[in-house]
Amino acid sequence: MQRKVVLTVPHAVCPDDAPSFSHMCDFLAPDAANCIYTVSKDVQGNEIEVVRPFVPTHTSRDECDLNRRWCNMNQKKKSARDHPFRKRVKNFVLEHTREVIFVLDVHSYPPHLEKWKDYLLVVLEDNNGRISSYVKDFVWFMNKSGIPTTYNVGNNNDLHLEMRTVLGKRSMLLEFNEVLTGHQNFMKICRLIVLWFNRL
Repeated sequence: MQRKVVLTVPHAVCPDDAPSFSHMCDFLAPDAANCIYTVSKDVQGNEIEVVRPFVPTHTSRDECDLNRRWCNMNQKKKSARDHPFRKRVKNFVLEHTREVIFVLDVHSYPPHLEKWKDYLLVVLEDNNGRISSYVKDFVWFMNKSGIPTTYNVGNNNDLHLEMRTVLGKRSMLLEFNEVLTGHQNFMKICRLIVLWFNRL
């Protein structure tokens, strides 16, 4: 039985008319998830299967924030957990529950964001104000490897919450600084993440 890691990218879809400064989608997140997935096939000694990233096909953040518990679609309040994207993720984890050891929710943030501009990676975790030992280990591992990384307590990041509290899977939300677009360390970070998966 090969252990699996699931990648999700809930804010992958950009509205056609959204200006770049509005950050209505995570510009780097789809590339980051695909980088982790692709690199995982070439990392020597990797014993983890990174599953092809789950990405919504059409729903943008302004239509329904797929990382929240509720959203307004067509002027009606609906549970984001009932969205086809969220159901695909949940069903896959349930069908492979013995193999899935971790769910990584991939996001990105603009490089000028003051509170995080000095970091390349930021981990968010919704865990009643506590930080899990595996989050601390990830932050330690990345900093030790030369990648400035920090963590913060999350706030209602429901995809990660559902994986952890409903399905009982270790999970965290990982933000990539969009300064990494075309950055020399981008591939290195993807490789380090895959290596860290093997510590789980």
